[in-house]
This record gives sequence, C-alpha cells and structure tokens, in this order.
Amino acid sequence: MVPRVYQEEFHLRADRDFQLPGWRDMDSGTAALLVEAGCRALRTDCSPDAAGQDSSDRFLKRLIHSDDYRGTAWLTRVRGGSYYARFVAPSGYSACRAGVYWKGGLVHGGVRLAGSIERSGLDGVAVYANLDPSADGVAEFRLLILYVAKAELASHGCWPDQTLLFLCRDGICQPSRAYPETDLR
Repeated sequence: MVPRVYQEEFHLRADRDFQLPGWRDMDSGTAALLVEAGCRALRTDCSPDAAGQDSSDRFLKRLIHSDDYRGTAWLTRVRGGSYYARFVAPSGYSACRAGVYWKGGLVHGGVRLAGSIERSGLDGVAVYANLDPSADGVAEFRLLILYVAKAELASHGCWPDQTLLFLCRDGICQPSRAYPETDLR
C-alpha cells in the first residue's frame, strides 16, 4: 500500500469568525508548494511525479462543521470548553509522522492545545483543546499527517505511539522536542 499524506485543518473559535484559510481556500500553487516542502520535512515525497519507496499520495478530506468548530478532525467529545478531536487514519493505515504549519495559524485567548499520535482506538492524531469562550479563544492551524500501512510502521521509521507533536499554552506553541520536524513553519 502506498503511503498517504493528508492535508488536515483545525479551526476552533469562540466567536465563529474563522480567519485561517483552509487548504481548499488557498491558491492551488501556494498550497502545493507548502505541501511538498512539508512532505520533505516529514521524509516523504508527495510531488505529482513521485515514485519509489519514499513516495506518497496526497489527499484532502471533507470539512466537518459543528458550532464553533470547523475542520477535518472528528470531534469525539465536547464537554464545556474542552474539545477532544481525532484526525482518523484511513482504513488499513496508521499514523506515522505529522507536522503543523504554525505560520498563519492562531492560538490565543487562553486556549490550551495539545496533539499526539495515537494508535489505540481510532488510529490517527488526537487533539485536545480547552477553549475559554469568555476570552474569545482561538485555535486555528493546518497540518500534514503521513499514514502508512499498519504492517509497515517499522520499515518507514514511524514515530512511537503517543508521540507528543505540539503543546500550546498562553499563546505559545512548542513543537515536539524529540521530533522538531513537527514544526513546518
């Protein structure tokens, strides 16, 4: 099975005034350049003419809309201002590596945000966000997730289960210290 790179996005705003353009809203040339550079950082080639062991296909998912959320992750639980979401792996695949584009993204207004690779239950990238509606909290970002066939995790040098990809508090986001390539600025 050919590895897949999914262009994902996450928009959570107390005021529902989404600012960050999603992948489909961007100029196609700009989006292609961002994705190809991000793929190189994640050690895969997703250019249109890619071939070989380190190549991958690119995919976009449909957006999910729910009150103050818009994105490609499934909201798995909402309790008060706490949101639990999952970018779910396609059938037969497992999350391998992921990177976040913080440039142009927004995280402020008392939002706490964390993301990690999770292979239990719904395989993919799990995100936790705590949104303070009284502080006009915002968390908007785009990311790339590389998925590989479940049986091929080791041969692709995938990161371990429960790898912390990012942690944001008080408007400051820190990429993984173990895997700095999670920061696709």
